[in-house]
Amino acid sequence: MKILITGSNGLLGFYLVRDLLQQGHTVLGTGLGSDRIPPEHLGASGHYAYQTLDITDGAAVMEATALLARLTHHRQRGS
Repeated sequence: MKILITGSNGLLGFYLVRDLLQQGHTVLGTGLGSDRIPPEHLGASGHYAYQTLDITDGAAVMEATALLARLTHHRQRGS
């Protein structure tokens, strides 16, 4: 499944992104600043991308949604 997470730099967002990736999902993390999640902390089985996003900017939200649609979904066998 492809999932967009707002606030992925926050405490809850980090754990949500990590858990979804471990389940093999494709995740687009978003936040106001640059990505602060070190790749080695994700333990990813899925695919992760990050985009700076202000959710009050409608055009930026549409752009992020289009990006998520273009991301390739990787899922390991048996997942």
